[in-house]
Amino acid sequence: MCWLLGRMPQAVKSIANEIGANHYTICGNGTLVYDLQNEEILYDAFMEKEKVLNIMKICEENSIYYNLYTMNEVLTKSLNYNTLFYDKENSKKPIEKRTNINVVNHLYQYIREKENIPILKMTICDNDKIIFDSIIKKLKQIPKIDILEVEHMSRKIIKDGTKEVPVEYYYTEIAKKNTNKWSAIEYLIQKLNIRDRRSGGNWG
Repeated sequence: MCWLLGRMPQAVKSIANEIGANHYTICGNGTLVYDLQNEEILYDAFMEKEKVLNIMKICEENSIYYNLYTMNEVLTKSLNYNTLFYDKENSKKPIEKRTNINVVNHLYQYIREKENIPILKMTICDNDKIIFDSIIKKLKQIPKIDILEVEHMSRKIIKDGTKEVPVEYYYTEIAKKNTNKWSAIEYLIQKLNIRDRRSGGNWG
C-alpha cells in the first residue's frame, strides 16, 4: 500500500498510525518517498538552497507572503493566509495531528545560516491578483523550479468565536524542477519491481 499525500512526513505519520498503514508514502506532492516502517527517506527532490533564498529575496523585496515546508514543520515569518488557517484548525485537533508551524521573524537569515535544511516546497500567497501575477512572472525567470499553475482564488472560512471570517487569497506552490507524484511513483515501482501500474490516490 502506498499513500500519495501533499503533506509533510510528520503529518503523514499520525494518519498512518491511525489507519494501521506501515509501508510507503509519497509526500510533498512527489518531493519524497518515505518508508514509514523504517522511518527512512528512500527518494527525495528537495529544493536547492540557492533557489530557495532567491525566491525568498524576491518575495521580501515585493512584500509578498511566503512559507516553506520542511520534513516536520512549516516555516513562516507570520501567521497569515494558509498558515493562519492551519493555526486555527490546529486548535480543534489533538497535538499529534496538528500542523507544526514555526514562526521565525528573520526567516531569510535563518535559512541562509542553516545547514542541510530540507525544503520540500514553498507557498506564495497574496490577495491582490495583479500583484500576485507580477510576482509569478518574476519567479518564472528562475531556472530549475516548477511553479504550480493555479487559476482560482483559495477561499477558506475561519471561525473567530461565533463569527465566521472569510480568508481569500491567490497562491501557488514552488518545487524543484520536474518534481511530481508520478516521478516518485516510478521510483517506487522500480524499487519494488511492480508490474501492475495502477494509479490513484492510494494503490497497492
